[in-house]
Amino acid sequence: MWYVCWGTSVTSGNRLTHVWDASAYLIAGDEPTLIDCGSTEGYAALKRDLKSFGYAPKDIKRVIGTHGHWDHLSAMAKLQEESDAQLFIHEADRRQVETGDPALTAAYLYNKPFPPARVDGLLTHGDVLDINGYLFEVYHTPGHSPGSVSLRTEFHGLKLLIAADTIWGGYHPRIRSSLEDWEKSLDRLLELEFDVMTTGHCPPALIFDAKRHVYEARQQLGVYWNPWFKPFHSSFAATILKGLLESVVQAVPFPFRPIARARPARRAHRTSVVCSTAWRPIYQRDNSLGFTEIRLPVRRAFLARGLGSGTAQ
Repeated sequence: MWYVCWGTSVTSGNRLTHVWDASAYLIAGDEPTLIDCGSTEGYAALKRDLKSFGYAPKDIKRVIGTHGHWDHLSAMAKLQEESDAQLFIHEADRRQVETGDPALTAAYLYNKPFPPARVDGLLTHGDVLDINGYLFEVYHTPGHSPGSVSLRTEFHGLKLLIAADTIWGGYHPRIRSSLEDWEKSLDRLLELEFDVMTTGHCPPALIFDAKRHVYEARQQLGVYWNPWFKPFHSSFAATILKGLLESVVQAVPFPFRPIARARPARRAHRTSVVCSTAWRPIYQRDNSLGFTEIRLPVRRAFLARGLGSGTAQ
């Protein structure tokens, strides 16, 4: 857990709970409140972080949802199983959260389900939420999703904007993103006064010179789209490797033999498929994640003839 302001700590995020998690914030006090709660994949780590601050899931009284996407709120159903926490979200994103719609919640990007969660109250533009003595102003900022909201508060004279995915969030019609709405939302934020901000996927720290960052986001919005965005759950190299292995297994006319001899891995950061007698790599890729070699016992002559032809000798 990381402190970002007086009474406010980051409890979830891609550097704290799970690489896919959005940032979530704990407002400590008599009624502990979360702003977003992260994903199902990071829920166990979220509980760990809450415990480090002296709280358990059963202590959480409410969750303020910035919008209804998997990385921000899919842990809500699990939290509600362990607590009486109430969920507040904008009406425009309510249905997808209550039904767990895989497209509208962007769950398809992660190949994980969004467990339907109960929505207990609605956020509207202009609301002022009193959370443990701090006042949070609600601004409806659609664009990334129809029900996206941003929150503004003040801690001891420091004005904080919690922009969530209104800044640097992804765009796709499948999740009902709207470029026109997004432009208006960024213009709305630029009219506000704030000193620092956080976004949905930033390091667990405050962003200073915040107004300039919002202005730059407004200038960049919609300039050029990337149609080749890779789903978070996909690893294309792993898919290629899996297909190659399956092709070899189907083609080999004899049971694999145990590897008779071995040699040290060439380098700890390479991934290789090699044959048992020649140890010749048939697929190799640099990988910075530290994978070691994968060795497949196949005879040299079989490889020389090709994966789909000839008889191994």
